[in-house]
Parts: sequence; structure tokens; C-alpha cells
Amino acid sequence: MSETRARLEKDVVFRHVITGVRVKVTSSPLYGHGRGQIVALTDDGRAVRPREVGAGQFHAAACTREGQPRRTGYVQEA
Repeated sequence: MSETRARLEKDVVFRHVITGVRVKVTSSPLYGHGRGQIVALTDDGRAVRPREVGAGQFHAAACTREGQPRRTGYVQEA
């Protein structure tokens, strides 16, 4: 596992790098591989639009190892 891949744990919040949509992990995949269950969060904190997303779409840092900004996926919020 690379240092830029985030650990998917329940109730961790991520933000999409392009749209800025905040999502919360509701169920993480076994051993960090596969697909995780997420819900989008509205501005008032409601959980809407449940869906599955591949574990490879979640990142711990907004930049790649080479220092380039990410163009796809979700970045973990601090």
C-alpha cells in the first residue's frame, strides 16, 4: 500500500478533488480492497445518495508522490 492511499475506516470524511462533494464512509471493504459504501453529505450534515466506490479512489494526500495535484478521486479531510 502506498503512502498516498488512505485507509478506509467507518465514519471517515473525504472530499472529491474536482466537485468538492463531501462523502462519509459507512462500510469499508475487507482488507482495504474492493468497494466501500459511502454517502454524500449535504451542507447541513444529512447523509444522502448512498453508493459503492472502489477503494482505489480514496487518497490520503491531495498530491501524488511526484507532487502533482490529484485530478480524480477523493481526498481525506483533516
